[in-house]
Amino acid sequence: MCFFATKSSMKIRMKRKLAVVLLICISCHIGWAAQDFVWKSGQNMKVVCDTTEAPVVKVALDLLKRDCRSVLSGEISRSENTGNIYVGTWGESSVLQALAETHQLDVVQLNEHKEAFLLNVLPDGRLVVAGSDKRGTAYGVLELSRMMGVSPWEWWADAVPEKKEEFRLPAGFRKLDYPQVAYRGIFINDEDWGL
Repeated sequence: MCFFATKSSMKIRMKRKLAVVLLICISCHIGWAAQDFVWKSGQNMKVVCDTTEAPVVKVALDLLKRDCRSVLSGEISRSENTGNIYVGTWGESSVLQALAETHQLDVVQLNEHKEAFLLNVLPDGRLVVAGSDKRGTAYGVLELSRMMGVSPWEWWADAVPEKKEEFRLPAGFRKLDYPQVAYRGIFINDEDWGL
């Protein structure tokens, strides 16, 4: 009888241990669940960007700052260490290099295209805007403005952006874009005097 009693008590202890391990696994999974990138109205965001970025990237960040004010009534400040948004040109940005070395960011496809950009929400909810070159980085920053609802024709066509309560990108969001033609630009027809 004693042998059976210990065997059944061993089963009970084993089931308890299994339940504890299962609960730990579930709680860890819930704690490690990927987060959305959320930008609420009135919230100030920190942008991490190297000071060595090209002037075109800094102009794009200034435009994003203006667009943030008009859409979300928020501010953007630059930081060198930690922030909500990481902006950089691949191969030149130490910030992106650190993210790639820790396997948080996959930028292999940026090497294949000129003027390409990547928007990627990391598992912890931070947003990365990476470009294959300086123009790609600037286009990535401006794409973020466009996704917030700011029209590229805002100044030319008086397209006033709509105010929003929040801007959200889902966890794991990834967008890689690059031009389908060799050179981007606008050709103004000089034969049409009505323009």
